[in-house]
Amino acid sequence: MILRSIISMAHDLGMEVVAEGAETDSDAVELYQLGCEYAQGFAFGEPMSAEAARDLLVEKPTRTRTLKIASE
Repeated sequence: MILRSIISMAHDLGMEVVAEGAETDSDAVELYQLGCEYAQGFAFGEPMSAEAARDLLVEKPTRTRTLKIASE
């Protein structure tokens, strides 16, 4: 209830929402269903150094991870 209210209030103020702490695919799906535009956390990848992030952006990814969201 609190999370839904915070997301709604941000949208009412014309803001987009970034959620921190999406640990599982289930967390990410719930945030999506609540209308959260962006999320970050272990569900998307582990923390990395600035150098590792740069290398990731420069190199062609060898593996991609997609989040499948069931139809409502």
